[in-house]
Amino acid sequence: MPKEVIRTDLAPRPLADYSQAWAVTGAKLIFVSGQVSVDMDGNTVGAGDIALQTRTVLENVKKVLMGAGAEMGDVIKLNMYVTNIAEFKEKSPAVRREYFSHDFPASTLVEIQSLARPEFMIEIEAIAAVEGEATLDLTGAVTIGGSFGTSVTAISSATTLNTTHHVVTCDASGGAFTVTLPAANGAAGRMYHVKKIDSSGNAVTVDANASETIDGDTTKIVSTQYDSMMIVCDGSNWHIV
Repeated sequence: MPKEVIRTDLAPRPLADYSQAWAVTGAKLIFVSGQVSVDMDGNTVGAGDIALQTRTVLENVKKVLMGAGAEMGDVIKLNMYVTNIAEFKEKSPAVRREYFSHDFPASTLVEIQSLARPEFMIEIEAIAAVEGEATLDLTGAVTIGGSFGTSVTAISSATTLNTTHHVVTCDASGGAFTVTLPAANGAAGRMYHVKKIDSSGNAVTVDANASETIDGDTTKIVSTQYDSMMIVCDGSNWHIV
């Protein structure tokens, strides 16, 4: 799993213990909900003590990661919300460095008026990256990202999509019609964005072509004005993303 901390002179250097960015490919991402300073019974820990609350919150993040088969060294992004940023800067960085000592996560620090309980002083969300694969490999779709979205085609009747189509706007005011996807074989990574732009009640049917499917169905319907569907091919079938 390639995972690289980004350091560039094209942007300002970090002002504290965080990285400018991380680049990760081929990883399973773990999104940790905001953790607060509570014990296993939900009782507040460290009321009025930002350093203790920071430690408790980070321990709770650590426990969630352990449950997902990860550790603190896998964290690539932190979002931290505090009620007193000056006090946090004075007392909490030393605690934070006990958990992150090098190649620090990319981080965001925000002062807010209050948290879920009046005694809470800090809440932290985390994103970690570990070895693993997503259920759908979108590498091919990312590869064509440079051209995706540069071509917009307006259609108002039955159309079979091909390599010249990217974003397809559908006007069904003259009657319902079908948009047919190309054969999935040989189309791995190809992506289409189908959008209905008219306010009529006429539906646009997206057909997966022959025995192929779109998330298990042979067809999908776009029926409401400005509804859209982004579809990507894995080489065998199509998936909505």
